[in-house]
This record gives sequence, C-alpha cells and structure tokens, in this order.
Amino acid sequence: MLKKTYVENEVVVHISYEIAPYSKHGGLGDVVGALPKYMAKQGQPNLVVTPWHGKEMNVDEDNLELLLEFTVPYNGVFYPVKALVTSSSHYQTIFIKNDYFFNRDGIYHDEDGLPYSDSIAIVAFFGKATYTLIGKLKINCHHFLLHDWNSTAILFYGTLKNSKAHYVIHNYRFHGIVNNENIKHLEDTVQTALKFTFQNGSQISIGAYAVLHSNTTIAVSESYRQELIENRALLHGNMEVFTKIPDSSFIGIINGIDTDIWAPKLLNHNQIQDINSIVTHKQKNKLKLYQKYNQLDINKPLCLILSRLVEEKGVFYFCEKNGTLSEFHLAQLTELFQHTNVIACGLASGENKLEVEKGFYEIMSRFHCNFLFINAYSDNLAQDLMLASDIFIFPALVEPCGLTQMYAMSYGSIPIVSPVGGLKDSVISEERYPGKGTGYVMKDTSLNEIVRLVKVAVNSLNDSRGYFSLIRRIISTDYSWERRVRPYLDLVSK
Repeated sequence: MLKKTYVENEVVVHISYEIAPYSKHGGLGDVVGALPKYMAKQGQPNLVVTPWHGKEMNVDEDNLELLLEFTVPYNGVFYPVKALVTSSSHYQTIFIKNDYFFNRDGIYHDEDGLPYSDSIAIVAFFGKATYTLIGKLKINCHHFLLHDWNSTAILFYGTLKNSKAHYVIHNYRFHGIVNNENIKHLEDTVQTALKFTFQNGSQISIGAYAVLHSNTTIAVSESYRQELIENRALLHGNMEVFTKIPDSSFIGIINGIDTDIWAPKLLNHNQIQDINSIVTHKQKNKLKLYQKYNQLDINKPLCLILSRLVEEKGVFYFCEKNGTLSEFHLAQLTELFQHTNVIACGLASGENKLEVEKGFYEIMSRFHCNFLFINAYSDNLAQDLMLASDIFIFPALVEPCGLTQMYAMSYGSIPIVSPVGGLKDSVISEERYPGKGTGYVMKDTSLNEIVRLVKVAVNSLNDSRGYFSLIRRIISTDYSWERRVRPYLDLVSK
C-alpha cells in the first residue's frame, strides 16, 4: 500500500517511461532512479509512475504489491490495468500494467531496433492511465515532473487542481512527431487539442505541446537549453517552439550522479585518498582487464568509449555510415593506436545498428591488438571498464547532459568530450585553463581532433606531477545528486 506521507504531505509525482534499476534503457532511467531518492533524503515526498514493460523488467512481479485494478477506456475499448507498487525506503514506484500496450519486445523498439508503429498510442494510453490512477489514489500531489515526451500525454487529460506540471527534456531529438499516418491512433479529443495548438501550420508533436502547456520546461543542462533556443542542436527538429515561451519558464538544470552506485569505494569525495594509491589501484584493474582480453597491447594506456552506439553519440567519426573504413579512417586510426588501446562498449540500436556493428567489428579485425568492441552493456561491466580506463572518450554530436563522463570521472578517468550540451558544462578544459582543468574539450568534433587530444592526454600520463594533479581535480569534482538536487527542491517549493 502507499505510505501515509503521500496523503498527509505535498507530493512530487515523477512520470517516466523508464526507471533504474527496474527498466533502464539509458541515462533517463538512471536519473529517474536517483532524483526522487535524493529529493526524499531532503524531506520531499516523491512518487514515481512508470509502465510495466513486461519481459524487459528487472523485478519479479511477485515481489510487488497489487495496489489497484481498474479499466481505462481508449478509442472505444476498455483496457484492464493493474497498478503494482514497490516498498522502497526512500520513495515508492507504481507500475502501470497493461499487456496490450506495454508488454513488447523492448521498451522503445521492436526486436529489429525500430520504433513501434503505434508508439503514439502507447504514450497517449500511458498518459490517460496515469491520470486515472492519480485521481483514484487521492494523493496530495502539488507538482508533476514529466520526464521526456513519452510521459507528457497526461497533459491532454488534465493533472490535478492547484498542481503544476514541469516538463524535463532529457533529449528533444525525440519528441513524438504526429503526422497524418499516426494521428489516427490518438483519441478525438487529443487530436483536436493538437490541431488547435498547431493551427498555424507548424509541426505537430506531443513534446512541443508539452513545452507550450507546462508551467516550466527544464533542459538537462544550461548549454543544451541555449542550443534549443538558438536552433543549433544537431539532429534535432521543431526547435522554434522554444522561442514561443517566456525565458523565465525555460530553465537549465544539469543532472547529477547517484554516488551510492557510481562512485567506487576507494574514491571518497569527502576525503580524497592518496592519489598514488588510487592510480596504483586503477593500474591493477587495467592489468586484470588486459589479462581477460589478452589480445590488447599490455604496454599501452587504455581509452574507453562507453555509450549507446548510435549516430548522435559520434560513432560515425570512426567509420563511414555504411560501416566501411575509408583511407582517411585507416590513417587516423593507425595514428591513434600507436599511442593507446581503445575499448568500445555498448549496444548498437536503431536504423544504423547493422552499419555500426559492421564498422566496429571491421576496426577490431584490422587493429585486433589495440581495439576491442564489446557489443553488450551492464552496469557492472561499465564500472569495471571505467575503473580500468586511463582516458574516457565521449565525441557526441549532441548531448543534452551526459552521465557517463561524470561516472568515468568519479573513477579517475581523464575525459575527452565534445563542446556540446552538458559535456562542456561538466568538463573544464585543461588546454584552456592550464592547471585548473578536469579534462579535455574538443575544439571541433572530428576524428582528427579526437586523435590529437588522445595524444595530449597520453602525454599527460607520462608527466607524474601534472597527471596526479589533474586526477586529483577530476576526482574532487562533485557531481553527486546531493549537490545537484537543490534546483529541483527550489522549483517544487514555489
């Protein structure tokens, strides 16, 4: 059952399509798994509502309590819904279960990595089911945090009297475009609301509707906010909507990291231990890794690429979009591997899945002593790789916030990042501010620049005094949610 605190106190309700550790696809899951916990630690009651994604769930239904059973009418059909609830000590999570809409091959994509043809209907049903659930629970909700466009369809059906809705944009590249084909999946009232809002002929999308109808819109870094306002976020569209809302209602709040999970015990941020022992520990972990993957050159440092392997993360700096290697790529990679080994870890997905896998396996075939492609992901694997890596490369075309560079820094890896979004907001350029930097920020995004900065970073490894000073600054940087939660607490206190 729900805690009494949700009835007796003002509650913040987070609505999200994923949440770690139960259903994680990417950084959104990590954020929604951590932010409510750290708000609760500061005394703010939180509740999370999310779909039950069937076989994608990392929790047994038998370990949850049945909270409610009800039906939700959608386009003339009454669908049965179960509300299942956790018993977390910090906050509770309610899962909305309906097999027709949510029990799919993946959270966002089918087994071929393609979005579902009825994804608009899935999102709209989630919004209506959440609205129905909140009404039945009679909780004292005064703020909704709607995490990404998939969670904003509740706005079509209403929130609660005297409550406020805040749309948190984790990645506006995806914002629920509505066209002549998929609009038929929406109920008539939703179609009418969308057509009325966008009657001037601008592109219709659920995310844009949320921008216009939320009390506050939040971008997950200040630089990403500026990129959206100035219409310069690569691979994005429909950014003109951000010029139609007051500056005061569009803010940037950079994410934090959950140090209960993503900070190794040897790196105590409150009392930084002897840097020499930390570096020694990392070298021991690197040696273990090289012994496990014994094709890599044991005498070279280790660079790590760790992300979803999709276009926006910069994967096509390393190969052509058809998965082949040009003479340019071969020359640059040859230069790169003279100085370092590289492990690329992550799952390729989406429309370029096969091309990315082809390209990375081709690199591994040609440079097998210096490049390893791990076509898999788990948090434990990520932690092992970060604890062993000397350098972390994040060459994204666009990155709203980025969490993995913060994770890697907490493990003492030197970050090399693109000059975009939350990457440049979280890394201080050592080249621009010598002796004060916390990594390296690219001057432009290209394979040439990646190779150049890797060589600079590798040289820093050989300068013991400078390297130890840099690592101390990196590890001392506090990206914890303990610190980053304050703007959210201030927002919901208004």
